[in-house]
Amino acid sequence: MSRGTGVTASSGANAFVATGWATMGLDATDYFTFTIQPNAGFQLRLDSLVLDERRSGTGIRDWAVRSSLDNYTANIVTVTVPDDDMIRANRRVTLPAAFSALTTPVTFRIYGYNAEAATGSWRIDNVRTYGLIRTATLGTRNGVANSTISVFPNPANDMVSIRLNGKGTKVPVTVTDLTGRTVLSGTANADGTFDLRSLPAGSYIVLVKDGAASSSYKIVKQ
Repeated sequence: MSRGTGVTASSGANAFVATGWATMGLDATDYFTFTIQPNAGFQLRLDSLVLDERRSGTGIRDWAVRSSLDNYTANIVTVTVPDDDMIRANRRVTLPAAFSALTTPVTFRIYGYNAEAATGSWRIDNVRTYGLIRTATLGTRNGVANSTISVFPNPANDMVSIRLNGKGTKVPVTVTDLTGRTVLSGTANADGTFDLRSLPAGSYIVLVKDGAASSSYKIVKQ
């Protein structure tokens, strides 16, 4: 855990503490940050982020979470802090589908803002994440490792090919951006191809349904 350049480290027993939080709106340099990296050959599904937090009497009144998946552009969550200095434990942030198939490092930033005074402090503690680790070459089928569905090529241009047990097939497909917003949905063609031409270049999550089972894959559209 580390701090952004806009805040100043402050003392606190067994917690991450800082002062200098923005007093008017979110400042992109005022945050706590940490990174999670899957080991080589593994895929990480992150479901939630949980933390404890506490402000001083003149500390922040709002906080937000962003991530490196979209270069810290969109808030995953925003939280308004009560006007007191009580400890708020086990604050849970549910993570969207964009975090369901990570094979590269992801960094979270926890921004504090709207402090009542720049000298006010804010601390977080007991930060942890919850999810699932699985082999990177496998998909997930109702939470059980499954190697029968494949999506390729990656990176892709106009089309991806979807194979079930090595064969093209018509299956429901949903594509989301990295914030979890659905940007495209439909059914693969009989030969297993799925058209991505309507999407701009970027990173996406492809969700493939096979009956009651589903698999998710992160791809790059060129």
